[in-house]
Amino acid sequence: MTGPGESTIGRLLARGLRRAQRVVTAPLVVAVVGALVLITVALLVTAQRGGA
Repeated sequence: MTGPGESTIGRLLARGLRRAQRVVTAPLVVAVVGALVLITVALLVTAQRGGA
């Protein structure tokens, strides 16, 4: 039961999934990197306060 309509729908779904992955992964990477930077900065600040 695989007609031309189903194949086109599958292609559209595949394109949508690829676009969604790009749109979702970009902010996720930015958020993860930002969180890591904030954590490192916080650790450095606390270490400096503790040392001083």
